[in-house]
Amino acid sequence: SIAINPSNSLVVAWPKTFGPKMEKTVLAAAQKDPIMCPIITTLLFTGMRIGELLALQWKHIDFAAHTITIAQSVTRELTFDENGKTVDMTDALGSTKTRTSHRIIQAPELVLTRLREWMRYVATLPKGLEVLTPEGFVFISTRTMSMRTYSGFRASYRHFLARNGFSDEGLNLHRYRHTYASMLLEQEIN
Repeated sequence: SIAINPSNSLVVAWPKTFGPKMEKTVLAAAQKDPIMCPIITTLLFTGMRIGELLALQWKHIDFAAHTITIAQSVTRELTFDENGKTVDMTDALGSTKTRTSHRIIQAPELVLTRLREWMRYVATLPKGLEVLTPEGFVFISTRTMSMRTYSGFRASYRHFLARNGFSDEGLNLHRYRHTYASMLLEQEIN
């Protein structure tokens, strides 16, 4: 959408959701990327926040019941110097954003299929079987075989966007959550 600001110059305002065409385009691009495919599919069809996705452990996924439990989130902890300047930033596992953020999501079969494929992919990696435990994080860094960090994931996501010609599309990570909410509204689900 386009808006005009008071100085009469045009300002591009990105929509908060993907249209059906963009959904298909992003999913098609993700399908070619074994790491981003399960992440993007999960974000788009569960409405998870990025911190919730990064904190997801295998014990939170019930393939038989088709559910994913959101019980925790990765948060950023900042350390400041005496002048208020950030001197350190670390990711920490903590509670969800709000009390109502702790929830159980009905996972579509497509999400569960992508998670099973991801599990098989991880099993082929060195030390992959060691992280496929109930306490293991689902979307690990394939370099460190540990929980992904915000900055590491954002860098991977930016590379995915660039490789697929999406850099100028405004595909920020929160748009997946807005798109999921719009899908629910279209189905008349509160």
